[in-house]
Amino acid sequence: MHKSQSDARHTEQIDAHGLKALRLRSSGSVALLYLHGGHLTSFQTERPGELLWLSEKASYAPGKAVRGGVPICFPWFGAHPGDRSQHP
Repeated sequence: MHKSQSDARHTEQIDAHGLKALRLRSSGSVALLYLHGGHLTSFQTERPGELLWLSEKASYAPGKAVRGGVPICFPWFGAHPGDRSQHP
């Protein structure tokens, strides 16, 4: 991961696994949020250890769902939203 932008609110825009993400820091906690799908993939507090689970099979690629973490913006899997024959 490399830092590309920072501001005074402890938010960094970074490149993580080839995708745009935000690293958010506040009160000793750190979170990693991918812009693709608004997917939270990491949350750590001052205590040691990761609090979110990610699969070893997680895929970090455009159009692919990350396995684990917390999807903040749920993706649409299927045809156009007006086509009710597909499962959202």
